[in-house]
Amino acid sequence: RVGLVVGGLAVIGFVAAQFAIDEFAIWWVVLGVGTGAFVAQAAIGEIRGSVIRRRLDDTTTASIMHRHPPAHPDSMSAAAFLDWARTHPTGPACAVVRWDDQPIGYVAPGSIEALGAAERSWTTLGQVMTPVATVARAWETETVATLLGRLDDAQTEVVVHDPASGTVTGTLTRAHLDPLFARPDAWGRSRPPDPTEADRLVPV
Repeated sequence: RVGLVVGGLAVIGFVAAQFAIDEFAIWWVVLGVGTGAFVAQAAIGEIRGSVIRRRLDDTTTASIMHRHPPAHPDSMSAAAFLDWARTHPTGPACAVVRWDDQPIGYVAPGSIEALGAAERSWTTLGQVMTPVATVARAWETETVATLLGRLDDAQTEVVVHDPASGTVTGTLTRAHLDPLFARPDAWGRSRPPDPTEADRLVPV
């Protein structure tokens, strides 16, 4: 912020000098204004980066995840799942189970929309789900900064576990992380949008 103030004052000062002092060389004005603008712009970038880094360090996965996603059997047809999703609020991904409550994969309503109507009737969730082995995992207590440090670019879904019991307590996707990267103003002010908005933006 000091850099932003200094840069802004430099720009104002050199422009004012051009009008106040007749003999003031134009090239000094150009140099001063350019330097001031560069310092101010660099300061704004650092301010915004600092604010976003603070958000990532202060936000836990539990605070932005979709808690307790509903589970569905892997034998369920894609058509039946979409019918269910249209009448029930869903999160970014629902757990797919086989014989017990342990998920074997995850499926999002939006990922099935590309299937044709006839294909949905015979395609099962087990065929279109993302296998649990390829889904990233996280603890409720770890920060988003820690999660991003080991998240692969290809991993779009994250399963969140209770560190005490190890049970699955929720899921989140990159859509839940996007609000944390909302750009603040030049002074670093602004509150990021509600991360739970990601749940309402998932197409069903």
